[in-house]
Amino acid sequence: MYHHNSRKDSCHVTFKVEGEHFEMLDYVHQKLGITKTRQMLFLLAHLVPIVEGKDNSKEYIDFMAGIAKENAERKPFKGIASAMKKELDKYC
Repeated sequence: MYHHNSRKDSCHVTFKVEGEHFEMLDYVHQKLGITKTRQMLFLLAHLVPIVEGKDNSKEYIDFMAGIAKENAERKPFKGIASAMKKELDKYC
């Protein structure tokens, strides 16, 4: 899997969840006692399962390229939009 130069192998990620997504997370937390963090870890693990001994980066990058391509088409980066689009087209 792709790793940048840092030696970190974990981090904390913070993001905002609102509306129906928050309501679903909160409902499960209230009814089943599963923390929202645990729910998100479960969802992430099931989106792109990590298989030991296998490089899973391609599946994850392919999955995320759809989001990046959508963002590039909506709000192109000045000066590099076409280069970014070419790079994203490799994955989509």
